[in-house]
Amino acid sequence: LLEQAGIAEATVQLRKDADDYLCAYVVGEGELDGERIRENLRSILPSYMVPSYVVQLEALPLTRNGKLDRKALPKPEFEGSVMYEAPYDEIEQCIADTFSEILGVSPVGVQDHFFERGGHSLRAARLVNRLETQAGLRLSVRDVFAYPTVRLLANRAKEMKGSRPFVPIPAQKVLPYYETSSPQKRLYVIDRMQPGTITYNMPEFIQLKGKLNVEKLQQALQALVDRHEPLRTSFEIQNGEPVQIVKHKVHFELEYEKGTHQHMASAMKTFIRPFDLTVAPLMRAKVWQMDEDDAIFMMDFHHMIYDGGSVPVLMRDLQYLFEGRTLPKLRVQYKDYSCWQNERDLSEQEQYWASELSGDIPVLELFTDEPRPKEQRFDGSSIPFQLSKETKEAVRKLSRSTGATDYMILLSGFMLLLSQCSGQEDIIVGSPISGRVHADTENMLGMFVNTLAIRGELSASKTFSELVHQIKEKCLKAYENQEYPFERVVDQFAGQRDLSRNPVFDVMFTLQNNEFSTLALGDLILKPVEYPFEIAKFDLTVSMRETEQGYDLHWEYCTALFHMDTIKRMAAQFEELLKNALRDPNQILGAISIVNPYEKHLILNQFNATDTAYPSDRSVIDLFHSQAALTPDQPAVVSGEEQLTYHELEQRSSRLAEQLRRAGVERGDYVGIMAERNTHTITGILAILKVGAAYMPIDPKYPDQRIAYMLKDSGSKVVLIGDQKPEALKADEVTTLSMLTS
Repeated sequence: LLEQAGIAEATVQLRKDADDYLCAYVVGEGELDGERIRENLRSILPSYMVPSYVVQLEALPLTRNGKLDRKALPKPEFEGSVMYEAPYDEIEQCIADTFSEILGVSPVGVQDHFFERGGHSLRAARLVNRLETQAGLRLSVRDVFAYPTVRLLANRAKEMKGSRPFVPIPAQKVLPYYETSSPQKRLYVIDRMQPGTITYNMPEFIQLKGKLNVEKLQQALQALVDRHEPLRTSFEIQNGEPVQIVKHKVHFELEYEKGTHQHMASAMKTFIRPFDLTVAPLMRAKVWQMDEDDAIFMMDFHHMIYDGGSVPVLMRDLQYLFEGRTLPKLRVQYKDYSCWQNERDLSEQEQYWASELSGDIPVLELFTDEPRPKEQRFDGSSIPFQLSKETKEAVRKLSRSTGATDYMILLSGFMLLLSQCSGQEDIIVGSPISGRVHADTENMLGMFVNTLAIRGELSASKTFSELVHQIKEKCLKAYENQEYPFERVVDQFAGQRDLSRNPVFDVMFTLQNNEFSTLALGDLILKPVEYPFEIAKFDLTVSMRETEQGYDLHWEYCTALFHMDTIKRMAAQFEELLKNALRDPNQILGAISIVNPYEKHLILNQFNATDTAYPSDRSVIDLFHSQAALTPDQPAVVSGEEQLTYHELEQRSSRLAEQLRRAGVERGDYVGIMAERNTHTITGILAILKVGAAYMPIDPKYPDQRIAYMLKDSGSKVVLIGDQKPEALKADEVTTLSMLTS
C-alpha cells in the first residue's frame, strides 16, 4: 500500500461492523483515487488481501503514547472515504440493500462488485428473484455478470422498459391429487423400475452436544410436517400418470434409541432404508443417544420431495420451531409450483437445447478399470482432495480478467482433464442448478433442482483463456434456459437409451455453495457428521467447495468401473493440469500437461530404461525355434494353473500361423489380437510373427467404437479372438480366428 503513488502513511484494519472486511486508511497529498488504488493492489495481491474500502485521512489518529488509535478510525461510510459512494436514487438503494442481504456484507456502495464481495451464480439467481419481488425489476443472471456493480446494474434496469408488477405463483384449489413436476415423474419411473433402492435417499447426520429435550424436538418435527406440504405428500398412479396426493394431516414419529459410539456407524447405515412412495411422510428422523449430552440426530428424505436447496429452508424452519418462534404461513407450496411450471411456455428454451445438442451426442469414453456392466450400477465410493490456496489465488486472478466465476474456471479445467484422459474434443458435463427461478420458491421444500448439459469444444489449438470464455458463455446461456426440464431434454434429444449409461452425460461437476452453513437448536452445539453414502448416480461426480485454504473437492465414483487408485491419480492430475493452465492461460490446450515432473521422470527414464543386449542378427522366431529344439519339454509359458511346454507352444503357434496364411494374411499386414492374460495370447503373438505380420493388441474391455476405430485405422482384416468377441468384430469385413482351437 505504501508503494502506491501519493501515499505517505497507511494502515489496514480488519473491521467487524455488520461483517468482517478489510479497510485501508491512507494519508497523502491531494485527493487520492481509492478505486485506482484497489485496482493496483488487485494486480499484486490475492483478492482476500485487497481492502474493500480505502479511506483518506488528513492524518492517522494517535494515542498519547504515539501509537495508532484504532478506536478513532472512522467507519468507511462516514468521514473521508474516497472509495465508498452512497446510492443516489431509489433503484440504486434497492439494489445496494439487496446486495447486502444476499451477500451478508455491509456497507455496500454503488461501486461494489457483486462477485468480488462474495457472489456466485446461485446468489446471482437469488438476487434476480429478490429484485423482482421487491421492486418489479426483472433482470437476468446474465445481467448480473455483465453489470456486476450496484450502479451498473441500476443503469441496466433503467435502460429496460421499467418496473413491472411482480406476478406471484397462483395457489391451486384443494383437490384429491395434483400433477407432478417433470423431475418427480422421472424419479417415480426409476423407483418403479428399481424397487427397494436407496439411490435417491438424501440422508443427513448431525452431532448434538448438550442436553437434548427429545419431546421438544418431536414437537418441532411435527410442526415442520404440518407446515410443509411435501412432507405430507405421497404418490400414486391416476389415469396412467403419477400424481401428488397431499394429506391434510400426517403423524410424524421421531425414532429414539440409546446406543454407543462404537455402534454409531452401524446405526447410521441401518437408518438408511428404502421409502414406499405411496405412504407419507417420505421423511424419517431418529436420535441415537450415546451419552446424556452426546447424540446423533439422523434425518433421511426421498429426493421426490427434497433437494439440496431445501436443506437451508428446512434447517432454518426446524431451528425456529424448536426455539418456539413463529413462522409466517406459506402462501403457496410445491404442488402450486409444479402446476405453474407445467403450464409455462418453454418453446424458446427448447429451441436453445435443440441447437446445443444437435448432431450426435458425444459419449465420454474414459478408460475404466472394469468392463462396463450391461445395465447401469450405482455402487459407489468417494475420496476427498484439496486444491491449495495458491491455486485459488490463480483462479481469482483469471476470474478478474475474464469475468468468469471460480466454478466456470474449474469446470473448464475439469473438461480439459476429461478431454486429455479420453482423447475426445467434444465433451458434455452435467451441472446441477437450483431451479428456483421464481421468488415464491425461496421458502419452499421440494424437488426443484434441474440439471444442465454443458457442452465444451476443446480443440487442441484453443488457449485455456479462450476455453474459459467459451465455458462462461455456455454456462450463462444454460442459466438463461434453465427452466427447460432435463427430463424433456432426454426425451427430445438423447436418442436411443443405453441401459449401461446415463442419458446425455456420465460425469457431473457441482458447486457446493454452503449458503447456510450453521444450524442452532437452542443451547445445543451442532456439528455435521460425515457418512460415506456408498451410492454413485453417475460414473464420476466431482463437487467443489471454497474454503479459506483453497478448494475442497469430493470425487464420487462408480466402483463397478473405477478403482480408488485410478480416481486418486485423476485428482492429482487435475491439480497439476490447473497449476499448468493457470500459470499461463494463453497457452494452447495441447501444450498443457497433466503429468507432474516426478511422473515425467519416471515415464521418460525409469519406465523407459529398456536397453538390453541381444543377438541382433537373429529374429525372435529364429531364437524361439532354437530354444524349443534345445528344451522342448521345459515350461515355456505359465498362466495360473495352465502351462505350455516349448514343444506345445511351437506346435500350436505353427498351426495357427497356417490358419492365418489361409485367411489371406501376408508379410507386413496388421493382425488384431484380443489381448487377454492367458497362454492363448502368447500362442497368437508367435503365430502372427511366424507369418511375418505385425500384431495389434486390443483390450476386450475397450468400447466397441474404439475397437472399430483401431481396426479401420490399422487396416486389419483378421483378428484373433479368445473367450470374448465384442460387437465391433461381428461386421462382415472382419475375419475372426479362434486361438482356443489351435
